[in-house]
Amino acid sequence: MIKAVLLDLDGVLTDSNTAYLELFERMFAKHNIRVSRPLILRHFGENANKFFKAVVPSGKYGEICKYYAEQALTPAFFRTIKLFPYSRKTLETLNKKYKLALCTGAYNKTVVYLIKKLRLKKYFKVIITGQDVKKGKPAPDLLLVALKKLEVKLSEAVYVGDAPADVSTARNARLRPIIVLTGVLKKKSARGMGVTDVLSDVSKLPLFLEKLK
Repeated sequence: MIKAVLLDLDGVLTDSNTAYLELFERMFAKHNIRVSRPLILRHFGENANKFFKAVVPSGKYGEICKYYAEQALTPAFFRTIKLFPYSRKTLETLNKKYKLALCTGAYNKTVVYLIKKLRLKKYFKVIITGQDVKKGKPAPDLLLVALKKLEVKLSEAVYVGDAPADVSTARNARLRPIIVLTGVLKKKSARGMGVTDVLSDVSKLPLFLEKLK
């Protein structure tokens, strides 16, 4: 029986991926760094610093991190991030039956601001960010810490994400991945990664979980 639902933030509960994608593309172009859109999307969900280390020449790493902080870790950028219209009602429904945890690779500053701005704190028993663990996605640390705090077993929980990194993170934690199609992955790509549980959006999650019982 499912007792806990662990959820990613960007692309699952918030309509934010387009804003981040545009920022990344603008940032790389400004600094004359060639990074294709598919490669950017492949790293969505990971901690930004880890992403930059993977794709940015070492000589430009510092300036990229500085630019990102100046552009993304600001109230002006945070204000562009909105909840999907159905997210709050879905969280209210889930919160009546399951223990909820927010498990995101985003920075603490981002999460603290959005949790307050979007009034989400009351729905989650546990909130874990990429800076709360030694290893971020796709390492399993985010999910394993959340499960320990929630006091539930692996077989009693699922992880809901939208990106390749979310699938890998769930599998590395030996947790069942559920992918929603409001973020990075398309249905064909998710199926190609062997994901069997694919939902159009998170509003379909309560009924899906009921059918798992």
